[in-house]
Amino acid sequence: MISLYSLSKAYGMASWRVGFLVAPEHLHRDLMKIQDTVVVSGSAISQFVGLRAMREGRGYCAAHLPSLGRARKEALARIVAVPDLLEAPPATGAFYLFVKVNTGMSAIALSERLVREHKVAVIPGETFGVTRECWLRIAYGSLREKTAVEGIDRLITGLRAILAT
Repeated sequence: MISLYSLSKAYGMASWRVGFLVAPEHLHRDLMKIQDTVVVSGSAISQFVGLRAMREGRGYCAAHLPSLGRARKEALARIVAVPDLLEAPPATGAFYLFVKVNTGMSAIALSERLVREHKVAVIPGETFGVTRECWLRIAYGSLREKTAVEGIDRLITGLRAILAT
């Protein structure tokens, strides 16, 4: 059995692109052959931060969990307050929300307009293979609580402006 792990969620290291592999020792030589042909990897600093996070253990990110929970709660409260505009399944552990925008516009076109006209970056659902309806991924995990709330407010304001035209 080969197991692959990411530090993205467990250690709050989204976008650092660091993880590790656990496999039986008899596969080591073959795995090293495969690894040798991989020309892209996490940067050296990402690897050092990841190693430090693993050495620190759960305490590394535990201090940030309450703030992350408050940001999620505030973001969801704002989204739930505009059911004519947005729908969001409950999120209990992620540092992002996947929301449905009540529009016929494509998520890609909407995402482009949001970033260009309102300085709000989201990821269109098509990126994740969701091609029906207009879904957006809204990440807040690397933002301070206040900044995340301001971003959600700008998102809602931007959506109202774009969808009114």
